[in-house]
This record gives sequence, C-alpha cells and structure tokens, in this order.
Amino acid sequence: MANFNLAILKVLEHEGGFVETIAGEVVNRGINTDTLHALGYIGDKAALTEIVRNLTLAETEAIYKQQYWTFKNPSIPDALDQVVSQAVANKILDMAVLSGQTTAIKLLQKAVGLIADGHFGPGTLVAANTFGDALIPPLIQVWSASLTAIADRKIAGAATAKDTALTAYWTRVKQGWLVRAAWNGA
Repeated sequence: MANFNLAILKVLEHEGGFVETIAGEVVNRGINTDTLHALGYIGDKAALTEIVRNLTLAETEAIYKQQYWTFKNPSIPDALDQVVSQAVANKILDMAVLSGQTTAIKLLQKAVGLIADGHFGPGTLVAANTFGDALIPPLIQVWSASLTAIADRKIAGAATAKDTALTAYWTRVKQGWLVRAAWNGA
C-alpha cells in the first residue's frame, strides 16, 4: 500500500521555494494564498503572502497531507493509502498539488475509463489498483493534455493582450508543466 511519507519526498522534488511570479502569484513549495484560503486562513494579501513565504517543511507536509493526500467526502478519505502502487499514489499526489484534488481525481478517472465525477470512490480505487503501475502512461497522457490546454489559453490571452513578457512566462510554465506531467512517479 502507498505511503504518504514516501510520496511527499518525491513530490517535493518538483516544488521550489518561495517565488513571486510575473502573474502576481506567490508560491512556496506549491502552496499559494488560494491554498491557505481553502484551509481557512484569514488575512489580506500581505498577511497571507508572509505566511506562504515563511512556511516550514513540517507545515508544508501537514498541508499536503490534509489538502492533497486525504480526500474530501464523498471520496474515500484515505484512498491514496489504499492504492497498491506507490508510483501511482505519488503521481496522483503530484497532480493534486499542481492541479487541485478534484481535477486530479477526474483525470485519474478519465485515465482508467470511468465517468469523471471527481469523487475517489470504491470503483476508482479498484480501477487504479487493477491497472497498478500500468496506470502511469495514461495518467501522463491525460494530465499533459489538461495542462497543455490551460497553458495554451494563458499564452493566447497574453498574446492577444500583446504582453510579450507574460507570453514568454506562460510558454516557460507550459514547458515546466509538461516535464512534470511526464514524470513516472518513481
């Protein structure tokens, strides 16, 4: 069965330290102010930015466990603990961190041929475990397509606004996302 402590080590290899993007977002190890809002943190942008800036590794791990590894009802809360492939659980955690929990589950369901309802129930768990490590290539495919669509919209919007710096930024982001999406979870 998959183990969060193993998964977090792998996923954090993809996340850098504190950055403020050209798009105006602040991120530290994949956690931004939107994540803090979802967790119930209250404060203005400056206060939340400071919380993001000063996140410790232990706080980051706790947020990942609560927000991305443990699913919300009606999903099976500890579904990732029940996934037999550590690489698949690692990949799903990485997808949840970058794309959100519901999107990660929908992409997983699409990869295994289920209706994408965003709830990690018994059927999704059985399908994930039936595929085992063979689920990695379909996960890479569906996540790459999803990230490409998002990045292409951002690039087109920036190009329409004739913002060359933002166009270049989203082009770099797309490249980074696709490298990350291609990761095999190991």
